[in-house]
Amino acid sequence: MLYLQTVHVRIPARVLAAVVTALIAVLAACALAAPVARANAQQASIMMDDQLLVFDGDQARALALERMKALGVRIVRASVIWANVAQGAQSTPARRRKFNASNPRSYPAANWEPFDNLVRAAEIRGITPYLDLTGPAPAWGHATPPHGAKVNPATWKPDPRAFAQFVLAVGKRYSGGYRDAQGVLPRVGFWSLWNEPGQVGWLSPQWQFNPAAGTGIPESPILYRALYLFGRKALGDSGHDNDKVLIGETSPLGSSARSATSPMLPRTFIDDLLCANNSGRPYRGVQAIARGCAIFNRFPGGFRATGWAHHPYTRTASPLIRPAQRGAITIANISNLGALLDGLAASTHHIASGLPLFLTEFSYETNPPDPLHGVSLSRQAEWMNLGDFLAWRDPRVYAQTQFQLRDAALVHRYGRSDPRRYFTYQSGLYFHNDKPKPSLSAYAMPIVVAANGTGATGHPDVSIWGQARFLAPSATDQLIYVQYRAPGAPNWINEGTLRIQNADGFFTTTREASPPGSWRVAYVFDIANTRVPVYSRPARASF
Repeated sequence: MLYLQTVHVRIPARVLAAVVTALIAVLAACALAAPVARANAQQASIMMDDQLLVFDGDQARALALERMKALGVRIVRASVIWANVAQGAQSTPARRRKFNASNPRSYPAANWEPFDNLVRAAEIRGITPYLDLTGPAPAWGHATPPHGAKVNPATWKPDPRAFAQFVLAVGKRYSGGYRDAQGVLPRVGFWSLWNEPGQVGWLSPQWQFNPAAGTGIPESPILYRALYLFGRKALGDSGHDNDKVLIGETSPLGSSARSATSPMLPRTFIDDLLCANNSGRPYRGVQAIARGCAIFNRFPGGFRATGWAHHPYTRTASPLIRPAQRGAITIANISNLGALLDGLAASTHHIASGLPLFLTEFSYETNPPDPLHGVSLSRQAEWMNLGDFLAWRDPRVYAQTQFQLRDAALVHRYGRSDPRRYFTYQSGLYFHNDKPKPSLSAYAMPIVVAANGTGATGHPDVSIWGQARFLAPSATDQLIYVQYRAPGAPNWINEGTLRIQNADGFFTTTREASPPGSWRVAYVFDIANTRVPVYSRPARASF
């Protein structure tokens, strides 16, 4: 989608034909309907793709960032995995003697290189880097799991003080004053601490018998509480006290089981993280002691978070279907998260009331290529649009994230009927072979149409919501065309225009719909005096 960027500048004649052809061919959006309500008009678009942004090298990173910028992405999230940065840091006796975990130079320069190059490349393109500092931990940074525990040992009871030393090193490196061989590194001002702490793949154990409580209790919230508090202080100590720092990175679903490996429901995790029971009342006495709640005495002000990060996946369910599990929080019931946090803020005072919500992973895997976990290509595009709409509709949501620009490679050593073949994620806007999916254009220009009932003229009305994301952050006052096609009709007719009233490209409008038909919106680029229309894919009001 490089053409979306190049249309804002003067294009040489020799490439104009290719740009126009690509623009017309790719930009077509899908939609699904939903009712329009009060919303957050300013909402940042985030994208995450560690494979492209971190692991695949400078050329892949540059192309990914160009595509993301062209699509209207304002922020990129990247995982800074503690064990990866620390790999080889104590590989020899000399290194072990000199090792200082809070000094960036104690870690191999090559381990920093992907992140150094990412923050530099993002800065050049006006994209904000958002670094998630997370485990798994290096060998010296975690406890040893009991024999027979079916967990990744590097996730077992990470040492919060050792993690804080790592955070301090990262904070120093990206303070805006640190110099490497290429010069002064840019400052990073957007962070989160750990990833999906309610999932055993990132933190373990999830549940554990506690002698003081006399029963099994949630252990991962205790571990994460210490990791976050010590890590948050380390960010402050390295000059980042006033930066954006997110807490949570919580997953949407979980299990009612209570074992070391059972994924924890977000409601259970959040309650215990804030030292409250399932009624929202603070733990007292032995229950507070068992959960280590006295740690807050060491950290005045509690978590001091800018916002709560959450991953509101629905897996293969529609974004409209609320989860059956009590305590699960997906995009379909995202308002429950704000209500839960506000109740706990009032009862525990460990977080601020009205804490903004950042939806920092969201997507749908597709079939093809994944027949086990994927939805159809058209459904991915539609449900992505609807997920974006539901995020926009909630005034607490400050950002929405697309997880993956491009599909990861399948694990080809396993056969097509083997689930292990599909272990990687296939939720990109491009297939792994770089062929675009319908969701690419759906992401660039989402649209949702909802039936409004009968209007003043006695005919049915529809509400149309959309976003010219690819124009962000310069979308204000841009002109959008609204078009309608009656059932069975071959041609589209113009139904007026509207002006975008915000920088992020969101718009809403109401139109008469008789008889019920299809709707689309269009934006027209003026490229070297040639008008190039960009259309959304037809959308019908579904309810």
